[in-house]
Amino acid sequence: KVFFGQKNGDLSESCDIVHSVDRMASSKVAIYRAVIQELLKGPTLSEKNAGYFTSIPSGVALKSIAAAAQGVVPADFTKALDQGVAGSCRVENIRSQIFVTLKQFPEVRDVIISINGRTDDILQP
Repeated sequence: KVFFGQKNGDLSESCDIVHSVDRMASSKVAIYRAVIQELLKGPTLSEKNAGYFTSIPSGVALKSIAAAAQGVVPADFTKALDQGVAGSCRVENIRSQIFVTLKQFPEVRDVIISINGRTDDILQP
């Protein structure tokens, strides 16, 4: 599963609410990488027609992701993740899309998002 925002007409819905869509993962060995790569592809045309959207900017690539050591998964992205991103709602949705997509796996307790290895001052509204 990957998780996207979904326009459902309810403007009261919180920015961190994301909804799942099923995808076929390309690798069982590197499942975290596979699901994040599917997430970065964004919604398909039929998913878009159903109201799904991504807040993740286009052109973002996953640089590295590690297996869950002590339940924590570090995911490092290219600087495109943080470029041109404005607004606290969009930032919250980006974080939720990544966190919830990875936390679907029972062994994942937390996710550390970084950009080019940097965790401070990223994804600020």
